[in-house]
Amino acid sequence: MTVTSPITTTLLRFAGFRDVQTPEESLIKVDNFCLNNGIPTEDRVRCVVIAALDGSAKLWHRFAGPFTTWDDFVAAFRQEFASADENKRLKDELEVRIQHPEENLKEFIYVISEFYAQIREEVVDDVKVDRMLRQMHPQLQDLVAGSTFLSLKALANVADDLME
Repeated sequence: MTVTSPITTTLLRFAGFRDVQTPEESLIKVDNFCLNNGIPTEDRVRCVVIAALDGSAKLWHRFAGPFTTWDDFVAAFRQEFASADENKRLKDELEVRIQHPEENLKEFIYVISEFYAQIREEVVDDVKVDRMLRQMHPQLQDLVAGSTFLSLKALANVADDLME
């Protein structure tokens, strides 16, 4: 299996240091593409990554590779292309991100969860839930006052009921 469709490879392209998208955005696009198309993790590096890289990213891949696993590729890719202050920037954004009045609670939970995934540091569920509860819309805060949630998934499970 090799990804050769011009539409697909154009959407997934990452050109390296001069690319306008962040390395993390590129990884998310590749990951989503693979999930949506049923491409297993063991085929990602061999089939998709090679088609998606361009410019200095392709040169780096030839120099630093071969990568045998998706996780190895992702770690090396982030180390090579992510800016030194990426985690700080993400933490700052997470700190000020609040749920907007018209924003669906589940969507907000997914966004906060994605911040934690991109920050790539271990954070216990209690801390994630506490932040979520602090930064969710005040009307919803009132509805969950006194409730205990062990994880963001547990909160997401009751989100629809809270939004009614």
